[in-house]
Amino acid sequence: AVPLVQIEGIPPSEQESEYFFGFGSSVDLSYRGGLSDTLMMYVSSPAWSYWRGYAYDTYNGQAWYQSDTEIEEISTDGGGFGFFELKEDWSNDIFVQTFYIQQPMPNILWAGGDPALVIFPSEAIGVDASGGLRIGDALQSGMIYSILSERIDFEAEELQSDSGEYPEDILESYLQLPETVTQRTRDFAHELTDGLATNYDKVVAIRDYLFETYPYDYFPPPQAPDSDAVDQFLFVDQTGFCELYVSSMVVMLRELGIPARFVVG
Repeated sequence: AVPLVQIEGIPPSEQESEYFFGFGSSVDLSYRGGLSDTLMMYVSSPAWSYWRGYAYDTYNGQAWYQSDTEIEEISTDGGGFGFFELKEDWSNDIFVQTFYIQQPMPNILWAGGDPALVIFPSEAIGVDASGGLRIGDALQSGMIYSILSERIDFEAEELQSDSGEYPEDILESYLQLPETVTQRTRDFAHELTDGLATNYDKVVAIRDYLFETYPYDYFPPPQAPDSDAVDQFLFVDQTGFCELYVSSMVVMLRELGIPARFVVG
């Protein structure tokens, strides 16, 4: 939750506004900034996992946003203050993660795996359309909460067996591309994956190419006016930060007909 600055042709020294990147209803790719060594939270968990925050489904050439901003409220339903069941049936492969907040952060409950039960000192929590967990106010220093999650673990062989057939609602939600996506970006997606048999292999090929080819830089050049952020990253700047890598990967996968979305955490 690092405050960043927006630089669409404006030097950072001349800007005054701050923006917490990736923790709202949209992610603007024109923002720039670096990481500090400030300790934000401790996490106690017996299992490694990504701590998921928000997911975005719609891209407009400059930003990602959630097309459905509806929040479902979940109450304790008489089950005791602060206990929120997200699933009726759990598997036996459950792990507990406890978060000890050290600095103020946006109103997201981080969660690894597939959350089944949330323990948080509140009368209600919210779940967004993508499954993200929200609370009514920002996280504050000293807050503690726990989440019980089912493990998510897919072997490469299992993913390689994917038939390429997806539910209609997935196709409707995660193949959107705006007119700003350039033809050379579309052609590049096919060039990188030409001859690969499975969607899994195509995903890995694009991921590895981006990782191995483009240097990481918190302060790449500002996004040019009337440009597409992915096109500028891939062909002009050829350097950037994580949101630009991910945007490029999702856009190219969608061009190939592989449903994908942008997730932060």
